[in-house]
Amino acid sequence: MMSVPTSISDAIVRKATAEILSDLSHRQRFHAVPATAHHSSLSKHWERIDATIQRAWKSSTTSKYQSGVDQFLKFCSAHGIPLSDTLPASEDLLCAFASSYAGLISGKTIRNKCTAIRSWHIKNHVHYLGDQQLSYVLKGAHNMTVLASFVWVFSTDHRPPGSQAERPLSPSPITATEYDRL
Repeated sequence: MMSVPTSISDAIVRKATAEILSDLSHRQRFHAVPATAHHSSLSKHWERIDATIQRAWKSSTTSKYQSGVDQFLKFCSAHGIPLSDTLPASEDLLCAFASSYAGLISGKTIRNKCTAIRSWHIKNHVHYLGDQQLSYVLKGAHNMTVLASFVWVFSTDHRPPGSQAERPLSPSPITATEYDRL
């Protein structure tokens, strides 16, 4: 049961997903599940299982996740990674995607992007390969964000021009020597 795309991003993700899944065999899609779980008596339940999984996320969450998956697919395209390598995405690919944002946006936002990719895998019955290495990349990205925020706050006068910009910041901007002591 497919719904009508709610945005261009949604349409892009659906098209890419359909293209990727058409290349995967049933066994590849469900490779994390033992073969006995695919018993023919369960086949009549797959539609119901799929419909239930699709409702595991609120529509607002699904919309946000669509954007994260779209950004992931754009990242892959920009780096010449074929669609067939995005679902399932290798842990190395997930780490490359996450680390590309490290120090630029918050670690929490990067984690949310990876969570979006994980939900995309789950919705399409494909095993998610993000594991320990990705966990450490996300921790590192969080730590880089904290340091970048600290340096930004204490290194520049962020007030708009014309506001009390002549008044010195309190505390005074951090110097390179002070930064090295951190």
